[in-house]
Amino acid sequence: MNMEKKYFGIPIDETALGKNDGCKEAPNFLFDLFKVKGEIFSLKGEIEDKHQQIYEKAKEIFKEVGTSTPVFFGGTHDITGFVFKVFAEKNENAKLLIFDAHADCEDALSITTHEDFVRMIVEKNIVKVENILIVGLRHLSGIEKDFLKENKIKHFYFEEMDSSFETFLKVIEAFCDTKELYVSFDVDVIHSELMKATGHFPDNGFTRGQIRELLSITLPGAKAIDLVEFNPQKIVLNEDKLLFDLFNKYFK
Repeated sequence: MNMEKKYFGIPIDETALGKNDGCKEAPNFLFDLFKVKGEIFSLKGEIEDKHQQIYEKAKEIFKEVGTSTPVFFGGTHDITGFVFKVFAEKNENAKLLIFDAHADCEDALSITTHEDFVRMIVEKNIVKVENILIVGLRHLSGIEKDFLKENKIKHFYFEEMDSSFETFLKVIEAFCDTKELYVSFDVDVIHSELMKATGHFPDNGFTRGQIRELLSITLPGAKAIDLVEFNPQKIVLNEDKLLFDLFNKYFK
């Protein structure tokens, strides 16, 4: 937790498919919220061009970051696919822990979006499927359920975790026992009565206390982190203060 952080912002929301327009403003907003300085990616062109630019910029960052932990503020969740691709290229046994209410493995379109980046990671063999864990699922399509099952991707539903939380904490902690961990946090994993500043927030979700426990066993050992899908334009419940309360001890 005391390891130095370096901060980067990836302002993209075109891949939200109209469901979270405005979340590209989050990087600058979060820099101000956490009182940190960082670099905003300059992205130009079509979506495919921006994804390639994210990948190329991430290659530079992981080459130069040294022992610091890079933290990426999105933008939409598809950024994870292209940042993590670089991470996996540099870390032979890379693991990807995803906090998300959605599985993000719908049928891929001609471009990668925030709804199918997990499918892209799996189908392009970016990481071993046994090294992926998705935590906090609440809203899945039949296509996503089938994909997770067919590819044997480890995943925990919020409901099953809520009924036996401490047991699942131990399983997650064991998964995170590695020096090659990438943690991706989609804010919609937080309880819908606390977090509405995002694209889609299904009913229920983790409480403030549960999130604190989850972060305490995952973020301190992470080698890279991203925080995605927060939308400053949609703040209605002091969601910015909630994020500060939850993450400030880790983002310094």
